[in-house]
Amino acid sequence: MTPEFRLTLKRRQSSRHSAVFLTDLDCADDIALLSDTIRNAQVLLSALECAAKEVGLLVNKSKTKTLVINTCTTNDILSLSSGPVDFVEDFCYLGSWIRTTDKDIASRKAKAWAAANKLWRLWKASNLCQDLKRKIFRATVESVLLYGSECWTLAIAQQRSLDGKYTRLLRKALNVSYLSHTTNVKDRL
Repeated sequence: MTPEFRLTLKRRQSSRHSAVFLTDLDCADDIALLSDTIRNAQVLLSALECAAKEVGLLVNKSKTKTLVINTCTTNDILSLSSGPVDFVEDFCYLGSWIRTTDKDIASRKAKAWAAANKLWRLWKASNLCQDLKRKIFRATVESVLLYGSECWTLAIAQQRSLDGKYTRLLRKALNVSYLSHTTNVKDRL
């Protein structure tokens, strides 16, 4: 791909420290095209559509969106052969919200709580030992809560909020009520 159609991640510093570019992120049938300008994004989108047609595939217009970051210009419109592509303020790519960490964290918290609630019979009525409940918790609830966390940039308040949610979810899994005034000591939780 020629340099003008790539997103510049890091500019060239010297002959030994070359620039770092990125044009796309792909996972199965999900593709994110990246570019420094809308005009270049249109060239990438047209090339993708053309390559898809060559193998008998179509780019779905209703699932194709444009997200503009670090600029307020949305005058240029990207388009496919089937029509213009919609602009969006935020986009969920592979289960994670792109624009802000706050929205992604809120989504993860809600999904983790839903996962914990689906296992309420296991948490409340079973005779499983706490060690096994912890293992099930880590495999089911913790993984849902922390999905995509490698990409988050956390402020202290966000980290404390996540820690608090994690503790409440773990207490629910271990059937420890807040009324019992049990501390978060390792041998208890």
